[in-house]
Amino acid sequence: MQTFNFLTNIILSIIMIFFSKLNLAQTIPSSRISNWSNAGYPGNIPTSSNILNVTQFGATGNGVSDDASAIRSAIDSLHGMR
Repeated sequence: MQTFNFLTNIILSIIMIFFSKLNLAQTIPSSRISNWSNAGYPGNIPTSSNILNVTQFGATGNGVSDDASAIRSAIDSLHGMR
């Protein structure tokens, strides 16, 4: 039984070495590669003067209560503000 396990390990090792030497990865053509050098927000991130605390609108933020109506009320209070 030990000889069988030894031979099995040898055969599996050879198979793994064989497959590790194959180049199975796909190469992306340069025409399909995205240019990420300009990714993100250009310049500084703007600051907002319309910052609200949703707890002032009834949100608890405890992970149990449904705070959707409080968040909606906070958003609605900003209607027309810039």
